[in-house]
Amino acid sequence: MRKSILLTSLFLFSMLFMAFQCEEDDYGDIESDRLELAQLKIEIDEIVYTSVCDGTHICEFMAYGSKACGGPQGYLVYSTSINVENLKTLVENYNRVEAEFNTKWNILSDCSVPNMPSEIICENNKCVPVF
Repeated sequence: MRKSILLTSLFLFSMLFMAFQCEEDDYGDIESDRLELAQLKIEIDEIVYTSVCDGTHICEFMAYGSKACGGPQGYLVYSTSINVENLKTLVENYNRVEAEFNTKWNILSDCSVPNMPSEIICENNKCVPVF
């Protein structure tokens, strides 16, 4: 009798444990989500880095990122020598993924507001922000 009670208790405990455990496949893990964000940012930075300013291409900037308390992480400075529409699409995707990351992992932010460039100048064929 004691053995059956012990086995029944063990079985119920195991079922209870399985019912309340987190499914990593359903929720993922924070490090793989961070890696995804980092890879997206690297792709964006590589495109921005290839931009050059000269007499035919002008400098521009756009906000990127999604802080947990709202607003952008910062500003990307680039020239129109790149595929700007592609960059905008990548940044929109990055912003969406970062916003989802913040919500999913309850990320907190410092809520500081990054400085927006007051102008952008072209130095040595590279766009440089002026604050």
